[in-house]
Amino acid sequence: MDIGAPLLFVALSLWRRQAHEVRAALWYLVPSVLFVIFRWPFEGVGGGMDLVVAGFPALYALAWVCAHDARRTTVAAALLVSAHYAFWRVVLDDRFVP
Repeated sequence: MDIGAPLLFVALSLWRRQAHEVRAALWYLVPSVLFVIFRWPFEGVGGGMDLVVAGFPALYALAWVCAHDARRTTVAAALLVSAHYAFWRVVLDDRFVP
């Protein structure tokens, strides 16, 4: 997902060393995911995605946890870059826009 949810898997790999930080990120994750589920843009990805992305504060908590380790920071950055690439590849495709 473009909102950073895949960072959860990277953050969970730090559970033993950063248990409190991972736990805090998980607390942010629950309302964020529920918000995305219930507020998913009905007008399509281009019509309300800004609200969905803005309503996902868990991204910042997960990024903070991932920043505790250089290797995991690189993996998290690669995940975010690939998610953004996939998202914009679909949205900007001529077949997607009528």
